[in-house]
Amino acid sequence: MYNSLTGIVTELGEGYMYLLTGGEIEWILYASHHTLQDVKLNQRSRILIHTQYKENDVTLFGFSGEQERMLFKNLIKVNGIGPKAAIKTISGWDIESFLFALENGDTSQIANIPGIGKKTAEKIVFTLKGKITENNSQQIYPEIVESLANMGFDRKAAQLAVNDVIKEMDKTPNESLLLQQAIIKLSIPQGSKS
Repeated sequence: MYNSLTGIVTELGEGYMYLLTGGEIEWILYASHHTLQDVKLNQRSRILIHTQYKENDVTLFGFSGEQERMLFKNLIKVNGIGPKAAIKTISGWDIESFLFALENGDTSQIANIPGIGKKTAEKIVFTLKGKITENNSQQIYPEIVESLANMGFDRKAAQLAVNDVIKEMDKTPNESLLLQQAIIKLSIPQGSKS
């Protein structure tokens, strides 16, 4: 199993890129528009990958960051969503807003993503709500968690505080407000009431 490929991006297209490694092998990687925006043509990039094996075919999916790959791997666990549909789903919205909607069970927002209807949105929420943040301790707003850790807070407690603040808010949070509220939550001694 390969974790990543590093090489020169030789072509960018709608939903794919070519990556030349070692000056000899050019790979086709299917990718979301987020990843395609993160890389630059003719520049060296490290791309995280997911390999799909199907009968006589091998397909590679590329990601510029671990958060996006984690979301992709979770989406393909949902009945009826294959790898290419998962890439389209990720492309349809920014990842943190998607994760926020998912954790809040907001099927109407998820159903607005191109290619995702109401029934599929309900399947996504039913299958994944609560599981992504439980199984991935630093996935939602990782830069906020990193900032909290740099302030001396325990990393796991910081992620839990961020998750709690997100659940308490009724819209996608402003990052500075999220950081502020997480600091307040982490500063209150356990067992105390705010």
